[in-house]
Amino acid sequence: MKKIFLVFFCLITNLIFAIDISNISNEEWSLNDLQVDMNSSGLAVAMWKKEMPTEDKSIIEFALSDDFGRTWKEPQSLIESMNVRYPKIIINEAGEIICLWKKKHDDGKKNLEFVKSPDFGKTWTITQLDEINNFRSYEVKNINDSIFILWKDSKSVEIEKRGFYIKKSIDFGRTWKDIKHNVSNHSYQFNCFLHESGQSLITWQDYQYDCNTNTSQHLIYYSISDNFEDDLSEADSFSINTENTVEDIVQSFIDDNGHAIIIWSENQKEDSGYYSPVLHYSYSSDNGKSWSEAVILDKGVPSTDFYQTKLSVDPSGSMIFVWQAEAENYYEEGDFIKLARSSDFGKTWSTPKIISDKSSNCSDPFIYSDSEGHILVTWDEADIEMLVSVKARYSPDFGINWDPIAQLPDKNFHNGDSNGTNTKGNIILLWQQLSKRKVKCQRIISSDLGKSWE
Repeated sequence: MKKIFLVFFCLITNLIFAIDISNISNEEWSLNDLQVDMNSSGLAVAMWKKEMPTEDKSIIEFALSDDFGRTWKEPQSLIESMNVRYPKIIINEAGEIICLWKKKHDDGKKNLEFVKSPDFGKTWTITQLDEINNFRSYEVKNINDSIFILWKDSKSVEIEKRGFYIKKSIDFGRTWKDIKHNVSNHSYQFNCFLHESGQSLITWQDYQYDCNTNTSQHLIYYSISDNFEDDLSEADSFSINTENTVEDIVQSFIDDNGHAIIIWSENQKEDSGYYSPVLHYSYSSDNGKSWSEAVILDKGVPSTDFYQTKLSVDPSGSMIFVWQAEAENYYEEGDFIKLARSSDFGKTWSTPKIISDKSSNCSDPFIYSDSEGHILVTWDEADIEMLVSVKARYSPDFGINWDPIAQLPDKNFHNGDSNGTNTKGNIILLWQQLSKRKVKCQRIISSDLGKSWE
């Protein structure tokens, strides 16, 4: 059942995103879940959740820009609730905006709320998506105004209802097709890649237990579609022949020429009894009909881990894969950012290298690319006094050569950075700064994918 409400606005306070700091909230309020998106004509929307514990409420607010993020209009309130989590936002080329969030109601029920503006934030409707209700987290993707909402149900008492679900709209949320479902009993996480051609690849890891031998066989499961998931293939799998603990499918890719890759993480037990993180990948050149043997992409030292993997691919087959590697001795060394490059759709990879400053603690890498082969990698960097800044490296040739590390904002950065990009190389970076108990917001923009900033 769907319930639709019309939302009207009240103006809250002045907000100017600029290189100079500007206040968003007073010392009693905190800012969370910062989101931003932008289209190719420069229309941008930013959204955040303002926590107000002294008043026992929180407010979802948004602000608009029509000049690639240089200037912003006054923020407006979208909804007031203490029970909203995981907000996400999308804007299309026509200036239509979609927001989603997980909502917990007074009766304890939870569902996804779908919020849409057809006129660049002038009016909004809220729709209760009651059928999306039994999930931990979700993803939303936009491919040429086709919207895909993906979530995993791992809580249903009825086992046949567990698995991955896809809700699809081909007209930017005006109408919705029937929900697609793939059964998975044990996996809590999944990875989904959608190619603009219509090819899609959904992957997850699971296991089969043999009670006779008291052993488990680890499997990588996948489902492929060539028509934007209207018709998903039956779930297939391949064994990865490992006794290691498979942690997660971290990245995947597929295109319309049969190239596909799945990257996953394992924990390998060493003779010392400690576990080392290992990144493996398997490659297919025939649209998933057959897969290569698992190949090690990188291995960490014992008692560490890998985090925050990101993958970027250009049409020629070049790939950039970045991740955060945990330091062996956290109290004496900082985490660092590693990068590997492929020039053949992931069939082979370069030796991973560190691209961040080893003397600082680095985390949360992001990767951006445009249609001209430019690449930008950003990350957060904390010094010995735990003052944090955003660092970046730019490549003009999809990762073959790299400029030196650049520092973007002033230090004393606070958690919650977000970014908005478009295919023309425009970037908006937003982050929070904590100063004298006040959360302030800064922005920096680039029109050439990070080669220069303003």
